[in-house]
Amino acid sequence: GSEMCIRDSPTGTQNYTTDENGEINIADIEITNPGVDTITIKEIKAPEPYKMLLEEPLVLNVTKDLSNGSYTATDAELVGYDENAVQIQDGVVTITVANEPKIFDLALKKWVSKAIVTNEDGSQNIIETGHTGDEDPEPPAKVEIRGSRLSKTTVKFKFKIRVTNEGEVAGHVGEISDYIPKGLKFIQADNPKWKEVNGKVVTDQLKDTLLQPGDSAEVEIILTWVNSEENLGLMTNIAEISKDDGDDIDSTPDNKKDGEDDQDDAPVILSITTGAADVYGYIGLAAGVLLIISGGII
Repeated sequence: GSEMCIRDSPTGTQNYTTDENGEINIADIEITNPGVDTITIKEIKAPEPYKMLLEEPLVLNVTKDLSNGSYTATDAELVGYDENAVQIQDGVVTITVANEPKIFDLALKKWVSKAIVTNEDGSQNIIETGHTGDEDPEPPAKVEIRGSRLSKTTVKFKFKIRVTNEGEVAGHVGEISDYIPKGLKFIQADNPKWKEVNGKVVTDQLKDTLLQPGDSAEVEIILTWVNSEENLGLMTNIAEISKDDGDDIDSTPDNKKDGEDDQDDAPVILSITTGAADVYGYIGLAAGVLLIISGGII
């Protein structure tokens, strides 16, 4: 519970800890004189996962009067705090301070880190995107293949997924899901830490990694292009946090809702070239071309 330091003007300083109901009973402060007692309540430590309740100490002025042969509290006033937080009934003063949980917020970013093109003779072209996950929007990773080599060329895309704790309380990512678009396929041998479940692929490789506020952790997944003229053009791969151990403030796990910060996508483009070379790799070219075309139409 919360740890409180309470100072009463006539009796000195005492320390208390709230019980399982969040309550402190300080009935052991004795009233022996009429007049006004000043009681200062300072929070020392808040229980996880709650914020400190009191940025400044509470100052309570209690008026005591002699009634029926004994002293009792007849009035109470809070200084510098909501006056509705204090109540007095039958000589009992009650102060109620609402607690506030720390924010739980895990965010996910996904991007294409490289394209790996394997030619018929076994040679490889590795295209590094240079992306970091902070591009908004991320330019597509584009690979062009000579038409006559289409069926004999293997194209793999390596995606990186970063989860960052943007909240105020530590938490775990129990599971990440990846939704594979038509035209790409998941090969188990390339992804030993992932598995196929109900039409998507999932990984729990971060389930034992406790992310403190500000911490990040990354995972990778490799998807392979399905060789076919029907699988050309733009393909967008989506990843999402599908399990966590908190009540995220701005997203819901495993709901596949665009716009939430626990989900992100990464685009790739496959196309055919009639040039003399076998394979070309472009990063971000398609986004620029689309922008020019769109401007012209407007």
